[in-house]
Amino acid sequence: MQKILNLIYAAARTSPEYPAITLIDLVVNYRMLIKGLLSVEQEILTRNFNHDSVIGISIENPAHHLTVALALAKSGFASASLMPDEIEPAKAVGMKVMISDKPVQIGGVAVHTIAPDWFIRPVDLNAWTVAPNVKNRIARVSFTSGSTGMKKAIGHTDAALKARILDRVIMTRTVGTYLCSMGLTVSAGYTNAISILIRGETICFDRTPEEAVRFLNHLNVKRIVSTPARLKSVVNLLSQQGALIDSVRHITIGGGFIDDAFLDLLKSHFTARIFEVYGSTEAGSAGYMNISKSIANGRIQSAFLPIAEVQIDEGQTKGKEGRIRIRSDSMGWPFLGDMIETNEITGDGWFYPGDIGYFDENGYLVLAGRTDDLINLGGQKFSPEKLEDIISTHPEINEVAIVKAGSSNRVEFNLCLVGSDKITKDELEKYLSSKRIDLTINRLMFLPALPRNGMGKIQRMQVAALFKSSN
Repeated sequence: MQKILNLIYAAARTSPEYPAITLIDLVVNYRMLIKGLLSVEQEILTRNFNHDSVIGISIENPAHHLTVALALAKSGFASASLMPDEIEPAKAVGMKVMISDKPVQIGGVAVHTIAPDWFIRPVDLNAWTVAPNVKNRIARVSFTSGSTGMKKAIGHTDAALKARILDRVIMTRTVGTYLCSMGLTVSAGYTNAISILIRGETICFDRTPEEAVRFLNHLNVKRIVSTPARLKSVVNLLSQQGALIDSVRHITIGGGFIDDAFLDLLKSHFTARIFEVYGSTEAGSAGYMNISKSIANGRIQSAFLPIAEVQIDEGQTKGKEGRIRIRSDSMGWPFLGDMIETNEITGDGWFYPGDIGYFDENGYLVLAGRTDDLINLGGQKFSPEKLEDIISTHPEINEVAIVKAGSSNRVEFNLCLVGSDKITKDELEKYLSSKRIDLTINRLMFLPALPRNGMGKIQRMQVAALFKSSN
């Protein structure tokens, strides 16, 4: 992180008054950011933290959170930005210290609560030194659960973190103000934020869809980085206003895929080019695709141009499906506290994300589903996400999560719906039959919102638990 932090410092010396971070109620320019970073670093160094353990961060304010994370990196500490349900998994991999904005009590963890004076100590802006990079040192720990809900720690070395940040810079061509709807607790959200700072641009952090819409309506936002779930909430609010946002030039979506209907809705509110990113917490960004124009028979495919080394383990024959594997210099490793664990990554550095796919005649990587989630309906294989997209076309359904029912020997499914609670099983089965989907529904459950992780992915284990607990 040495070079990355020096680039942020250079941006601050070049344009000290330029806004670095914007919240609804706060603007932090680059001089303020560096002064705050140096001040927090002084506070940290008085507390004699152990460099051999991970320092957790649980701070709601994004400006304070990012400043603390950068100060820890500058001092050579490994950090982990934590959601509430990631605190116990962080303890399991050796977290003994956490910096928080609340005076909480956590067994076995020394909690240091931030105060306003952490950020306003007198500092010398010319006294800038960064802890040197250490080969193979874990600099950052992220937690991932995908759709399983089981938290797993991923360790990122200095070199891998730098590679991820520079990947984001290379993929970014838009200059100006960025709306960042990915939280800092998400690996992609953290690296994306830093990539904006080293370019000397402005990050707008929205904490709610309503805040995102206010930024879009009142600031000259040039680029949006978001998840499908958050972006849908924002677009729904824009639809109520009938707003067209013509300042945005570039929208990047990660953490899930969008269907044709939502793409058309995006196009009705933005004139921007729209991109999807394929990747994972473990491997970083592996593929990138401009979906502003559909690429196959007027339909969107989950197809990407690889930006890492990507292979199909059944061979590279065009059109032949197999397990996808990824290898890159930004690889993260399953982390066990005092060591990395390599069972999920082969000896020659290949990571298997659990996806299946193939290469088409144009060299695009086309995703066909998850190896462990594919649903076989009368010989047709569907990913849960594909079925959910089809079910969501029903006019009375906004969102849906599908899980297999465990109460019968028949192949039946439970559906968790957001929308009208007047829909019946028979009505929905008939609707799907008209779409040539022969799905047997066991139970329906209606919720105001689906359980999702920080990237907006449906937490299927939590959905299954909801059905189990309601029996």
